[in-house]
Amino acid sequence: MAAEEPLLDLSALAALEEVVGAAASAEIARLFREDSESRVARGGAALAVGDLAAVAREFLALKSSAATLG
Repeated sequence: MAAEEPLLDLSALAALEEVVGAAASAEIARLFREDSESRVARGGAALAVGDLAAVAREFLALKSSAATLG
């Protein structure tokens, strides 16, 4: 059984902080959290009504944002 991957890539977060500074990286993380919560809610609502295109759109955007952040 493979070991679980960490939820966050701390090296990616450290690299972001190095480029934009601590305050800006904290703001980016805050915005990501807010956006993620909204996307999960919209994706869940779309799933409840069977709108699979909207589900895919919301969760693909979430995946892309998460990959960017680390």
